[in-house]
Amino acid sequence: MKTKLAIFDVDGTLYNGTLAIPFLTYLIKNNIFNKTIGEQIFDWHTKYKSGVVDKSIAVDEMYKLYLKGISGKNYIDIQNIAQIVWDSQKSNLFSFVPQLFKKIRNDNYKIIILTGGISEMASLLSDSLGVSRDCLISGQPEIINGKYNGEILSYPGSPQQKVDALNELINKQQITIDWIQSIGMGDDERDEEFLKLVGHPIAINPSSKLSKTAKKYNWTIVTEKNIFSLLDTPRGYGVNCSNYMKSPQDRLSIIIGQLNGIKKMMDKNEDCIKLITQLRASRSGIESVIDTIIADKFDTCMKDLKSSDKKLLINIKKYVTNN
Repeated sequence: MKTKLAIFDVDGTLYNGTLAIPFLTYLIKNNIFNKTIGEQIFDWHTKYKSGVVDKSIAVDEMYKLYLKGISGKNYIDIQNIAQIVWDSQKSNLFSFVPQLFKKIRNDNYKIIILTGGISEMASLLSDSLGVSRDCLISGQPEIINGKYNGEILSYPGSPQQKVDALNELINKQQITIDWIQSIGMGDDERDEEFLKLVGHPIAINPSSKLSKTAKKYNWTIVTEKNIFSLLDTPRGYGVNCSNYMKSPQDRLSIIIGQLNGIKKMMDKNEDCIKLITQLRASRSGIESVIDTIIADKFDTCMKDLKSSDKKLLINIKKYVTNN
C-alpha cells in the first residue's frame, strides 16, 4: 500500500516569521549567546529579507554562526530555554494550521515537517502539532556528552538538501510513496524542489522566485487568509498538478545525474550507507516516473492497444497502484 505524504516547510508556511529569531534574541538578552555573533546572524537575516543576498547563502552563514555561538553550551539548558521561547511564540502559528492538519489526518496522510530551521525550536513545533519527531527533518547540531561541539550532523538548507533529506527519511522508514496524491506546502525557492515531487504543490505567501515557478506549473497559490477556500475544493488540496510537473524525461535526467553522482561516490569508496541511501532515492525517483506515466498516459496507451494487450496494461496499472 502506498503512503500519501503531506510535507510542510515551517518558517513562513506554518509559522508567521522565522522561528529561530526570537530564540536567538532571548539567548542574547540573557547573556547566554555572544552578542557580537548574534548581531552578525541578524545582519544576514536582514540581508536576505531585503533581497540583498540569496536566502540559501544567508541561511548557511547564519547556521555557521549559530553553531559557533552555541558551542560548549549544555544541551538541556538550551532546550529548556527553547521551551520558554516556544511557549511565547506558539500563538504565531498561522490560524489555519490546526484545521488543515485535522483534515489531512482524517484523509490518512503521513505528515512530514521539513525545515532548514534549528531542531531546538522545530522539535517543539512538531510536538505541538502532534507530529512524531521521526517525521521531523531539521538542522541537527552535534552534541557530545551533553554539550554542543560546534559541528552539524545534518542540515537541509538548500533545495536539493531538502529533497535528499526527505528521500533519506523515506528510505529509513521503508515506505512507498503515492507522489501523485501527496501534498507539499512551502513559501520560498528553497522549497521548490520538494514541491516538484508532489501532485498537490501549494505555494503560500510565495517569494517572487517561488511565485514565478508556481505560476509556470499552475501550482495552487494561497495566503494565510484565503487558504480556507482551498479546503473547500472537491479534492480539498487545490489543483492536482501532475500534468504540470516535470515531464518523465526531465525526471529521468535528474535520476541520471543522481546515478552519475553515485558512480563517483563508488569510485571514491565512500561510505556504503550513503551509497545505499542515494541508490534508494534514485529508485524512489524511478517509481515517481512510473506513477506519472500511469497517471498521464494510461488512457492514450489504451487506445492504441489490441484487446489482449489492454488486459496486460490494466494488470500492470493495478500492480503499480498497489505496490
